[in-house]
Amino acid sequence: MRRIVLLTLLALALPTAALANSFTASTGPLNFTLSTSTTNWFSPGNIHPNHPWILNLIGSGVGDTITLSITSLTHCGTANQVNCPFSGMVTAKGPSVPGGTFTDSLMGTMNRGANQPGTGGAVRFLTILTGTLATNPLVLPGSILTITTLSICASGSNPCQGLSNGRLLGPNGAGTLHVASPIPEPGTLGLLGTGLFGLAGLVRRKRKLGP
Repeated sequence: MRRIVLLTLLALALPTAALANSFTASTGPLNFTLSTSTTNWFSPGNIHPNHPWILNLIGSGVGDTITLSITSLTHCGTANQVNCPFSGMVTAKGPSVPGGTFTDSLMGTMNRGANQPGTGGAVRFLTILTGTLATNPLVLPGSILTITTLSICASGSNPCQGLSNGRLLGPNGAGTLHVASPIPEPGTLGLLGTGLFGLAGLVRRKRKLGP
């Protein structure tokens, strides 16, 4: 009896894990009142697993949010550097995300724009960032994160007057996370059906045996 129960639960659990669907979460356009960056941006020596650089991207209105935690960054210590390698974790939450929350590791490159106004100015531009997600049974190749044109307040001086250090400015900015997941195969759906059939049989048997 115990073996039957275990086999039934296994038949239910395996296809459930494979039923994840592909999705695309987007934060564009950003809510620049809420979207933030921690203060260790573009500082490779200060970025490590215990001190990540966190970009928190919140869309305008009700929608998805994307949080990128960068735990390793090479180069990008000065303005106008391109193809700076990075790695970290991405988390997406919102109505576009199956189950409400998704998290995975990733690595990619970022391009840093000019400091505005002038070198060492109050605003630092992240022109584009692209990361490839780690593949696993529920994440297929082709799953990527793209962040475009973020302007980061590096101080409270103009044009960041009155804004906290690390606030993201308008008018541009967007984050898009695309996750490719396997579509359930007929065999997987059949396994799910077997599990449900076995579970129904167990319930029926218990009713016949009584309390």
